[in-house]
Amino acid sequence: MRKLRKVTIFTLIGVFCSLLTFAAKDKIPVEGEWNEKDLRSIFSGPPAVSLEGNVVYIEFKRALSNLTVTIAGTNNNFYYQETISSGPNSSYEVPYTLPEGEYTIYLTHGYGTLTGVFEVE
Repeated sequence: MRKLRKVTIFTLIGVFCSLLTFAAKDKIPVEGEWNEKDLRSIFSGPPAVSLEGNVVYIEFKRALSNLTVTIAGTNNNFYYQETISSGPNSSYEVPYTLPEGEYTIYLTHGYGTLTGVFEVE
């Protein structure tokens, strides 16, 4: 019983730390059409995008494969493009730090395309 209590406490601490980490990031609002109507899951929904410093993070509620991530700057200068896959309740860190400026992120998948504008200061 005592061992179970320790495991539960450490699990709660881990979840709390994960929530604090995501809360420290600035959410990047994304808009567009994301159609999962054929999917029956409480964990469905589009990926969330956030910014911490000059690093972009993509948070997934459920597993998703073949998501194309594109980051473009002003005048459509492309800084990053890659097709990624994820597991459920996971995060992907774009492995490229961005210089100061304004950017647009595009998330493209069979479910639709999401677009968000953000600024690195």
